[in-house]
Amino acid sequence: MKIRPMEKFLWEAPIMGGNRRTVFHLRIVELNKEEKKKYIDKFGVNPSHIISFRDCDGHRTYLGWVIEENDNYVRFKTINGQLHRIEKIFR
Repeated sequence: MKIRPMEKFLWEAPIMGGNRRTVFHLRIVELNKEEKKKYIDKFGVNPSHIISFRDCDGHRTYLGWVIEENDNYVRFKTINGQLHRIEKIFR
């Protein structure tokens, strides 16, 4: 997904019963080998990305894997097994 810094997105959050929230400043960063090793040592998992954004409750950061990505949405799984979906808001 081509992400622009001030673009708005909708976050479908399973931890809130599937409610949707507007999020800003979405950032998806692929981890390098050294960072991956650090998380393997710390958590015992091998994540591929850090996903961070802001919503009405503040800044959120997740560690996990990008499962599916296209120009309209991104799906990712966190290290604790939750699936999330963030999609673009079209205006």
